[in-house]
Amino acid sequence: MSSFSDQLHEVKLSISLGTNKSFSYSTLLYLQEQSANCSASIQTLAEATPSLIPLMAADVQDQDEEIAGQALKCLGFMMYHSSLSAIISGVWCISIQQLNESVLVPHFDSLLQAVVHGVENPMGSLSTTYEAIQAIMRLGVQLPEKMRGFSHVWAPSIYRRLLSSDKRERDMSERCLLKIRSLILPPSLNLSKVLVKDMKQTLLTRMKDLLNHGSKVQTIRAWGWFIQLLGAYALKNRNLINDMLKIPELTFLDQDPQLQIASQVAWEGLIDALVHPGILPNTRNDATEDECFQQMGASKIQNNEIQANGFSKSLKLIMTPLIGIMSSKCDASLYSSCFNTWCYLLHKLGSAVNCSSVKKLVLQPVCEAVFQNGPDHKSISVWNLCINLIDDLILAKCRDANIEPADPECNHLSATTSINGPLTSGKCPWKQYPIKWLPWELSQLEFHLKIIYSLINQASKITVSHENRTLAYDASLRVFRSVVKGVQIDFKKASTTYDDILLSLNTILRFMKYLYDENSDGSDKNDFQIISLQLIEIVLEEIKPSVLGSPLYKVPLDLKYIESQSIADVDKSRHAKASGMCSLTYMDMVSPAVYLTVLQLYQPIIDGINRTLGLL
Repeated sequence: MSSFSDQLHEVKLSISLGTNKSFSYSTLLYLQEQSANCSASIQTLAEATPSLIPLMAADVQDQDEEIAGQALKCLGFMMYHSSLSAIISGVWCISIQQLNESVLVPHFDSLLQAVVHGVENPMGSLSTTYEAIQAIMRLGVQLPEKMRGFSHVWAPSIYRRLLSSDKRERDMSERCLLKIRSLILPPSLNLSKVLVKDMKQTLLTRMKDLLNHGSKVQTIRAWGWFIQLLGAYALKNRNLINDMLKIPELTFLDQDPQLQIASQVAWEGLIDALVHPGILPNTRNDATEDECFQQMGASKIQNNEIQANGFSKSLKLIMTPLIGIMSSKCDASLYSSCFNTWCYLLHKLGSAVNCSSVKKLVLQPVCEAVFQNGPDHKSISVWNLCINLIDDLILAKCRDANIEPADPECNHLSATTSINGPLTSGKCPWKQYPIKWLPWELSQLEFHLKIIYSLINQASKITVSHENRTLAYDASLRVFRSVVKGVQIDFKKASTTYDDILLSLNTILRFMKYLYDENSDGSDKNDFQIISLQLIEIVLEEIKPSVLGSPLYKVPLDLKYIESQSIADVDKSRHAKASGMCSLTYMDMVSPAVYLTVLQLYQPIIDGINRTLGLL
């Protein structure tokens, strides 16, 4: 039997002559592995290394993938064996030392080509892939701009492995993407184009196959990365996106909570792709609603809805599964995850979140769904966060330049809000997404009152426990007070017109009237009567008497029980006489203060009459 030295000599000769290189490299790798525990063999191999290195380095670029892969494996063995690496000048140090930029830049192209080949190694050596990925991360740290510019060259080799059948390879690739995400997100146009080609050729089919074979979590996690890497280019490939959306359509409907949560995380990738600075308006604090949507490219504004089809369709698409989950009685962990994804959307919208039509598409449906479910034991944390988020939105009025931080009207700020610097809300227990609330206009008053109504309306149902009703009523009073404070802030501004003040007063009074009319039946009478009176008291406390009692602001006395013939004698009661309002009739023009006082005085009386009539 030939000695180790003779066998090594024969292999080297065969490789240099180019005869049966594949077999020769297989033999060399076998000899390397055998020498690992034999000092004499290692010494022999070390002596042959200087002459073998040029041969292997040349064959790594061989067109025959089998030869290139085997040469790379043999080269890798020499690079990572301590007794051999010392002999290889300038190679081993790439992995364990930070070479100066001046050394790396002149050889960047060839070095990147070698590293990419290492990631794509045809023979499937996991250790080679691992080391090549480590080299990519190291280059990303040392040459971030060049790596970002060439992301379309090296990133595909990594993201393709997200669909590998080997879990170790998938995990390795995802960890790498997480560490270098700043180099690939937002993606360059070239990277997105490469991914589109990959998706159409192999990746989309591969995802569907994996989904059909039960690898659902793996598939949706990869989907999340792919949709992010498409970025803004996704809007130019709607057919591909529609085909890709079939995957989360299936995973969202699955009953496995783990898969549904993974789908939520992946859905944030779609948010990144469809909601980005390039399509958002640069909303100013004083921007009107029309200005906001004109910046979005809307051709017109009708009924406060975005008419810019692309943007509104994107928001509706993103919101569809979120609304479905938040409206359901789902697992608590999924409920929290969905709320977190929604907060991420609010964060990504930037200042555009303050536009009325965006609020109606994004904010209102989730708030109503959360309040509809109520503060039960599974959803209480999300319910509280939603209340705080709404309160922070409304309290953004205190950032107005005309209001000093020490102003008493700002003392109601929640603990999660700071008036010094950007206003943020919702310190989520999972992630923290600053939301850019701006001071709202009086034109958005009705929207805020609708949110409060949804909270009170749900709590007023007779099926709601007294404890939950108390929580909801207390929260509604807190938020309502914040709204009225914001209204009074605008009333004090010289720029606020007479029409704006009168419209706002009518909106508040209409809310009070509608609340009573809609909830006077089918509600817990005692609790509802108490909160109704408290809401009236808040208006009387927060809006200045000079406004409420002013003869300039007349409103029609359109209360039903004033009109009702069955209670015509009510105005003869001692309450009416004491207040000096016994001569009032239906639709008389009165001040807001009189309107509220009539509502305040007559409500308990009418409730008593209704109870009496019910006994007859």
